[in-house]
Amino acid sequence: MFFKSLLLLLLPLSLRAFYDPLTVFPWRQAVVHELSIEDPKWGRTLAVKAFVPGGDEALPVLIYSHGLGGDRHEVDYLGKHWAGRGYVCLMLQHPGSDVALWKGAEPKRRHQVLQEASSGKQLMVRVHDIQALLHHLPRMNSQEKHPLEGRLQLTKIGLSGHSLGAVSTQAMAGQSFGGMQFMKDDRIGAALLFSPSPPQQQAEENSFSKVSIPWMMVTGTADSSPIQAVDPSRRREVYRSLPQGQAYELVLDGAKHSSFTDRQLPGEPSTRTAVQSQRILAFTSAYWDASLKQDRQALHWLQQRRGSFLLAKQDSWQWK
Repeated sequence: MFFKSLLLLLLPLSLRAFYDPLTVFPWRQAVVHELSIEDPKWGRTLAVKAFVPGGDEALPVLIYSHGLGGDRHEVDYLGKHWAGRGYVCLMLQHPGSDVALWKGAEPKRRHQVLQEASSGKQLMVRVHDIQALLHHLPRMNSQEKHPLEGRLQLTKIGLSGHSLGAVSTQAMAGQSFGGMQFMKDDRIGAALLFSPSPPQQQAEENSFSKVSIPWMMVTGTADSSPIQAVDPSRRREVYRSLPQGQAYELVLDGAKHSSFTDRQLPGEPSTRTAVQSQRILAFTSAYWDASLKQDRQALHWLQQRRGSFLLAKQDSWQWK
């Protein structure tokens, strides 16, 4: 704590006077731990990559669910930055819909294998994985000498995901299915969706009308799905269908489906530039700060468009 106080004193007053979501605090530099969680109910072993900030106090928790064919390593750039902002980041890997799917298949069958894995059944399995991790958090927080001992602020939990991971997040953050929120988990306090997807059968306004916690959508003008028929304009229907209040949307011009992860998708080379990374890190960090930490400066930064100078002319940022 002495060094933290000293650093704060040494920072110029001009820097402390302004909110900057791109600032990573030196004393928060993340330590990475590879964890394993046993889920005896479903007989699954879940791998978790934990980015734990420096210090010893309890901090808000962010859980990330990867896309179809991904893994816990696909968004290290987010884990490092969010941890540097004061969040314990837990990147969860889902057996059965992870990287082993396409790595173990013949090249000509990979697309078919991935399509078959993007099912309603797999969504249920993924939701159960996240619930299993949530169930283990109090135990890890109280276990002596565990890497997460005493570090988890269990009343402030955010859930995020990309593509199929975004669909998993939507289900647990209040999306309705047939008028019912049967996968909603009240432990989730805010949701962040990379490449969100509208429902394929039910009307959007009926699916999202009961959402009651903050949601933020991040997508791109070229964010089409290599597996399912979801074009970029359809992804934006999620934001339009959310009720008024605590909803945000960032659209990056030219960003593709792979632009939000470090993973190169088949037939789609990664196109995320350093500038796009900066925009993603800034707006998502401000969103977490406003939604989970109730930081008034972060809320002002988001809603008064203080980050507009970071955006390209054709990018879009809106909230309601």
